[in-house]
Amino acid sequence: MTKLGGEARRLPDVKTYDYAFYVARSDVAVKYPQLFAKFVKIVRETQAYIFAHPAESVALWASQGGFPPNGSEQAVYEKLVRDARLSESTAVALKPIDEAAAASTQDLADNFHALGVLPNKVDVRSFLLGPQFDTAKKAVALELGA
Repeated sequence: MTKLGGEARRLPDVKTYDYAFYVARSDVAVKYPQLFAKFVKIVRETQAYIFAHPAESVALWASQGGFPPNGSEQAVYEKLVRDARLSESTAVALKPIDEAAAASTQDLADNFHALGVLPNKVDVRSFLLGPQFDTAKKAVALELGA
């Protein structure tokens, strides 16, 4: 389902993705590639810790106001963490952007354009694979041992 033009519509033929995005201005990766790479590593290590300690991690999130502690929301969320069914679950596989990731992101942008969510067609693939990020990609690869 999506909400466009004030009404909800079912979109059965639209390919969707279960993505978690970490957004930063592009110049952060360009100007500070080592810092950017360390951030990527911390995100990956944090998700690995959450997988290794699901009950503790979910209880901490509940205590910070994520939902009421020891309730049904906490139990459901812990099950989702244990089953790796959250968008963030893929953070343990973070790596430098590659052709496959750029292509799937382009497909998502194309779907958004076709739906009218994006008013203009956007060339996300070329942007993500552009040479401006080469230093950052190398720093991420080095930091992650990829």
